[in-house]
Amino acid sequence: MADYTSIAIGIDRYQFIQPLSYAQDDAQAIQHLLLEETGLPAEQALLMTDSSAWLGGKSTQPSKENIFYWLDAWLEKQSTSLLWFFFSGYGVSWQGVDYLMPIDGNPADIPNTGIPARELFEHLKQKGFDQILALLDINRSPGVIAGEPVGSEIAQFAPEMGISLILSSQLEESSHEAVALGHGIFSAALLEALRYFGQDIVLHDLSGYLYDRLPELSEHHWRPIQHPLIVIPSIELAEQALLPTGGTAQAATAIAPIITGEETAREEAIATEENALASEMELETAKVPSLPDLPPLKTASEGNNDNGEVFQDTHPENMPQIPAAEAAKKPGRPKNLSILMGAGAILLALLALFWFGRPREEIAETPPPDPSSAPAIADPDPTALPSPVTTAESPVSTATQNAATAEPQNSTPPNTPETNAATEPPPPLTTEGSRSILARARTYIQTNQASGFSRGIEEAQKIQPGAPLYAEAQADISRWSEVILDIARGRAAKGNFSTAIAAAKLVPPEQAPTYAEAQKSVTLWTEQGKQQTVNNRIIRSARRMVRTNQASSYNKAINELKKVPQGQPGYLQARNLTESWSRQIYLIANSRAARGSYQQAIVSAKLIPEGTSSYNDAQKAIARWQQGRR
Repeated sequence: MADYTSIAIGIDRYQFIQPLSYAQDDAQAIQHLLLEETGLPAEQALLMTDSSAWLGGKSTQPSKENIFYWLDAWLEKQSTSLLWFFFSGYGVSWQGVDYLMPIDGNPADIPNTGIPARELFEHLKQKGFDQILALLDINRSPGVIAGEPVGSEIAQFAPEMGISLILSSQLEESSHEAVALGHGIFSAALLEALRYFGQDIVLHDLSGYLYDRLPELSEHHWRPIQHPLIVIPSIELAEQALLPTGGTAQAATAIAPIITGEETAREEAIATEENALASEMELETAKVPSLPDLPPLKTASEGNNDNGEVFQDTHPENMPQIPAAEAAKKPGRPKNLSILMGAGAILLALLALFWFGRPREEIAETPPPDPSSAPAIADPDPTALPSPVTTAESPVSTATQNAATAEPQNSTPPNTPETNAATEPPPPLTTEGSRSILARARTYIQTNQASGFSRGIEEAQKIQPGAPLYAEAQADISRWSEVILDIARGRAAKGNFSTAIAAAKLVPPEQAPTYAEAQKSVTLWTEQGKQQTVNNRIIRSARRMVRTNQASSYNKAINELKKVPQGQPGYLQARNLTESWSRQIYLIANSRAARGSYQQAIVSAKLIPEGTSSYNDAQKAIARWQQGRR
């Protein structure tokens, strides 16, 4: 019998937040895979989505009340050793507290309608599971909910509770969905990993797969790159079965030679660490199969991702060619269809003969009319209905037809009535006309869309000097120009330099002071975008160095991050990673000390760099371990 329990929650149709597209599908796919492909009994799997079935006369829709009800009522009946907790939906950090947003969560009242993550995890811990695996596909669509990036608090208290945590993205990133996948990108990678490793999967396998695959899927589907944030409380948990059967899962015995002698220098510590883990690395290499090759990418066009790097547009929805043997089995076309296609081909041939057989002069393109002879036509109202067909009595219609059929040489005498009519200025705007233009301009305004303000400015500019409400129109244009620049600055502050530059370029030149500031900012952001590209390559390189249970790999990755200069784009991300990876080294060292391998624990702890929050804890622990005490 399967010795694990699963709760899968997925929310699309939020009551107070912009809906998601595939969160419900994510949860359903996780439950289906566990039930159908790993043999999990239905009574050990709970699904809570927008449309999940009622159980025992009680709704399973993931409201705040229902989620806590089922955590108490349903989990009380479970007696397995491992709990899978999967959540796909919105999360938010508010005043330093991380919340998961239920279907009735309201951004205007997060503390009362959101679910505090710590409170949720405490509920799970009280149920007596030996191991809890939390898989959180949260932090989607940044900017939808106010607050700081979610996940920082969860990543801190999860290891303290002994909970293994996998977040769908790093704190400074966001999760994304892909139409071609029909899932969130994280959930799609998770499903791939479960199918790839099957019943033998352990947390070390899963984390390694997600580290490699998640960025690949992001690039493949034209989404900003996201990387998983993985926190494992101990090395034993990294090697425990995630789909255990027949009782409590047993931790794999770590194999490492005994290390003698005390190393003091950092470089010597690294060398000792690598020697101590040599046999572990050999076993890992033999155990973990290489990732499956991606299908060949079909290039359609090239573009730029959010980091300014060129990538190729690929289309995973392109279907493979049907083998000849399969094609032969397909029924033939109906006879009537063949007749229709033949008739169509004959008709096309006759049309082509008629068209290309005409004299060259007849099909020659009509020369464009002389602009000087065209009448001045006021811009149409885009909100108005289409105009009825004009008649010969309409002066605009007559002038337009004359201009369209004019000969290349203008044969109209210079002082004819037609010429005088064409040079007459449009009738002056009335107060009502100006008010209508301003009202239309204001309909384009959207809170966070620079393009909407730009369209509003373009419309308001139709009110020329001397027209009624000109001063009011200019005040709007000035204010909207400043808002565009503010939007651009907000994007740049988040590191989205390409979209910041695109917004700043919408500031009209007529607004001289704001335009000058925008141009200065474009120059600065262009340079910062280049720096960001270089630093992102460094960060990606560091991520690839990390191996879940090897302290020396984290240390090498931290040293790689030091190449990102302070004050440059990406520095904060590098600093956060340094903190997170230093904590992982400390956890690895503690795990080794708990097994009595004090010398290995000391070697690992010495790899924690100064200036990190884990450094002082590590130094105190080293002093204890040197005396043979935990």
